[in-house]
Amino acid sequence: NIQQELAEREATVLTMKAPGNIPAVQAEELSNIWDRVNHLSDVREVKLKEALKLAEEFQDVVTEMREYLPHAEAQLKFRALPEDEMVILQFIEKHEKFQEDLRKHQDSVDKIKSLAEDILQSCHPNAVRFVKYYLTITQTRWDQLLQRAANRGQRLQEALRNIQGNAALLEELLAWLTDAQALLATKERDPIPDDLKVVEALLKEHL
Repeated sequence: NIQQELAEREATVLTMKAPGNIPAVQAEELSNIWDRVNHLSDVREVKLKEALKLAEEFQDVVTEMREYLPHAEAQLKFRALPEDEMVILQFIEKHEKFQEDLRKHQDSVDKIKSLAEDILQSCHPNAVRFVKYYLTITQTRWDQLLQRAANRGQRLQEALRNIQGNAALLEELLAWLTDAQALLATKERDPIPDDLKVVEALLKEHL
């Protein structure tokens, strides 16, 4: 509106500055003020355009994260872990891809912080609480998301170790039982002697 009004008054100013219309001193003063106002108006326009560009960048990256965070949080909802090693391995592979996707969005979170700091240095007082709100809520949810992702990764690894440990224990137990079965079957075929001392020795060995 100011620039439009300046443009509308330019013809009047030029007329007033024409020789003979007003005293030379007043014409010079009018010219100086006119030039200064136009310069301030141009500076204001540049600053407003820069501020608008900064605000649009901030809004775009905040919107991106507001859409991404609920989607990522939903993937980390608690689910009971299966007891099948192959399924656990598939879960781990999927979680690694999820964490890789998280790392890609770290730049967006950093950009929100950087843009917010730039905006807060010179923004209108009414904007301060809104900028701080979006900065705080995004950073808080992001930190919580990273922690939950790390916890899920640990749970998956622990589940895998438990399953593999149980599998090794079962394998060892089956091997021992097989050997014990073969040993007992062999001894079963041996005749039991009539000698008391030998029988007592065999009984002690069996116990």
